[in-house]
Amino acid sequence: MQGKRVSVEYSQVLHSMDVVTSLYLPLYVGYLFYNNLLLKIGRFDNIHNILILAAIEIIKYIFYTLRNKSLIQKNHVKDFFKVIGMFLLSLISIYIMAVLFGAPALSNFEETFMFSFIVTTVTALPVCLHLGLKDTLNIFLSLTSYEGTETQKLFMLKVRLTLLGAWLGAIVIPLDWNRPWQNWPIPTSVGTILGYMVANWICSLLQYKNRGRLIKKTGKYAL
Repeated sequence: MQGKRVSVEYSQVLHSMDVVTSLYLPLYVGYLFYNNLLLKIGRFDNIHNILILAAIEIIKYIFYTLRNKSLIQKNHVKDFFKVIGMFLLSLISIYIMAVLFGAPALSNFEETFMFSFIVTTVTALPVCLHLGLKDTLNIFLSLTSYEGTETQKLFMLKVRLTLLGAWLGAIVIPLDWNRPWQNWPIPTSVGTILGYMVANWICSLLQYKNRGRLIKKTGKYAL
């Protein structure tokens, strides 16, 4: 959803949404654990629980646009289809990357698709909603050496930490422990969600420092 974007700093609203995300994700993971859904996280019949994450990201963006009326645009339908297109492109790309890193392509299509869907939901979707298509492409094509505004760098940090969480989760898969939670893609999917949670914690903490700097510079924090 392109148009006038946040430029140099996070707004107070975006910072608040980082805090909210940091709080609801532990509850979300706790809900999955309490209801024994973590072991089913790689199955199609559990996709509605992942769609909850997507719905929350969209609600967060709607709340942000309502608080920042300058971002409200006329071509909502066109922008909506652009976001859907970018989501599908990212989903396919992440699926291919997962296969290149050793995930089963066809024998466990359901599990690999669900892992890719989770990663896309917490990385590409929020970036595309808040920064637009161009910045989303730039971020994913320059994961190791991206230069941009403070806002873009914070979204990049979230993407990097989320992917790091997925990678760390994969470490336990080949270990000879014979635990059900070691099955693909449970550790990587949980690692992705935990990585996204930690990323929001870190971004929230970073904003306290940026907040003081911005208040000192401009006398205000919200855009």
